[in-house]
Amino acid sequence: WLNGSLEQARDMFLRVGETHNEKKDKSSSANNFYLNLGGLYVEMGEYDSAILVLKRGLEVGVKKKNKFMIASLNRGLGSAYWKKKEIEKAISYSLKAKEISKLISSNGDLAVILYNLTKIYFEIGNYREAIVQGEEGVEIAKTKNPGIGKEIHTVLASVYEKSGNLTKSIEHLKESVKIDKKLQEQAKATEFAKLQSKYETEKKDQEIAYLSQQASIQSLEISQKNQAILIGLILFLFLLSTSYFIYKQRISKSQKQQTELEQMFLISQLNPHFISNALVAVQKYTL
Repeated sequence: WLNGSLEQARDMFLRVGETHNEKKDKSSSANNFYLNLGGLYVEMGEYDSAILVLKRGLEVGVKKKNKFMIASLNRGLGSAYWKKKEIEKAISYSLKAKEISKLISSNGDLAVILYNLTKIYFEIGNYREAIVQGEEGVEIAKTKNPGIGKEIHTVLASVYEKSGNLTKSIEHLKESVKIDKKLQEQAKATEFAKLQSKYETEKKDQEIAYLSQQASIQSLEISQKNQAILIGLILFLFLLSTSYFIYKQRISKSQKQQTELEQMFLISQLNPHFISNALVAVQKYTL
């Protein structure tokens, strides 16, 4: 819709279907459906279709006993009849919307309705009524809808000019410029806040990425240290086991050598007795 694809937007709303919206627990869904679809038809210049849709929505609002929905759709019908140049019906539906909006204290919508009435009365040359509606509108719009308030001040400036009251005309023109400047400042502040928020978010993301990288590096360093410790431990155990094996071999060899020496010693002790016994035996034999 905002991109100018009115037909596509209308088709999308039609595909969603009225039945879906009527079954919603919240009336705001149905209200938005009828208002948006009616608004699309108005933008496309299909005023009869817009009026048909908005009246159907009004019936749903009455059935649901939803005053906000009734007020909104009366406002929509007032706008549609205004565009269709059926001024009496436009005023009638707009006044109904105004009355209900006052009852439910829907000041945001009320400001829009008063703007529409100010424009309608101005266009038909009823400056007195345009001033009444406009002055009421700027008071309502001060806190609830300053954008509409700016538009009402602009219309009132023209109304007072046509009425010959140039002082009031200039006053409202100045107010319109003042509000416009304030709105621009607010828009700039909002945009700056968005950019600042985006910058802070990106900065935080960068910090998180940096911390994550540092954590990964530390984790890798710890892993490498653990691997070095493990390798050192394995080498230590290998050297220890090797040294123990060599030590055992040396002990075993030493014990073997000692045994051999003992055997040789015993042999050397036995040999003289053997010779002596042998000589005695031979001597006995010869005798």
